Amino acid sequence: MTRPDLVVHSDWNTSGRFQWYAQAELGADGVYRVDGAAPVGEVPALISYLLRKARTGATVLAGFDFGIGVPLAYAERIGCSYFKALLPQLGGERFPRFFDRAATREEISPYRPFYPVHAGQKGVTSQAHLVNGLGLGARSELLRECDLGTELRPAASPLFWCVGAQQVGPAVISGWRSLLQPALHAGREHVRLWPFDGELDELLTPGGLVIVETYPREFYGHLGVAPVQKNEPSSRRLAGERLQDHAHELGVRLSDECQAQFKDGFASPGMGGDDGFDAVVGLLGMLNVLLGHRSPGAPSTAARRAVEGWMLGR
Repeated sequence: MTRPDLVVHSDWNTSGRFQWYAQAELGADGVYRVDGAAPVGEVPALISYLLRKARTGATVLAGFDFGIGVPLAYAERIGCSYFKALLPQLGGERFPRFFDRAATREEISPYRPFYPVHAGQKGVTSQAHLVNGLGLGARSELLRECDLGTELRPAASPLFWCVGAQQVGPAVISGWRSLLQPALHAGREHVRLWPFDGELDELLTPGGLVIVETYPREFYGHLGVAPVQKNEPSSRRLAGERLQDHAHELGVRLSDECQAQFKDGFASPGMGGDDGFDAVVGLLGMLNVLLGHRSPGAPSTAARRAVEGWMLGR
């Protein structure tokens, strides 16, 4: 696998307060140096930073913790055969309300697929409403192949579902609208989306920014640690001990700041808590793939690859 000059991972959310990233740079000695987690800040500034590095001739790989792609059954419903061609249209003339969450089941349609705005009382909202509103045949069709459960983790939440502890819809809306669309517009000659544009090793070339989907919950299993308990620094500290050992096994160098964050359990102000921790977990998971300890993975069919995408390392 080609080794990018810069590897970045962001744990994504709808609010900048909860958007954190970590990065690793390849040294002249061929060793990655992993920096500690830091706030993303202004998203346009992050895009500019990544594109600026690529425009200098560097090879840049950036991973983001939100879904990139749509379920095959939904894609067929709207006549989409290639997600990257669909993406610039979202929010435009054909899909003007695509990013506006449906408040009621009657408002759901293939052109307004995110639902609901609020959970409401038990039984008021249901994923069955999404199935019916999108014109699908079963709840399973709300999931992409990579969303399905594995021996390492349960199934991910449906892409368009917007409430509950495992919901991902709001982060998808934020990621597509505030990051992917502007990045593709600003750097169309530099930006590539994996796996839609080809095999990962083929895309990692000088002057290119390759964007991939990540899922820290998936990476926990790859790195040999159990998922941490939310808002629990002691759980992060315990997992952090194993992650530091794994980093050593990978042959990557953790900065003093990163080691201090692990020791602290990312608990102190300015360390990001769960979000900062998952930013570093995701980065180590990406390096695990790049250094040959895990295959990038791929969908089972060309049709799914073109519209559903994939989680790196799945």
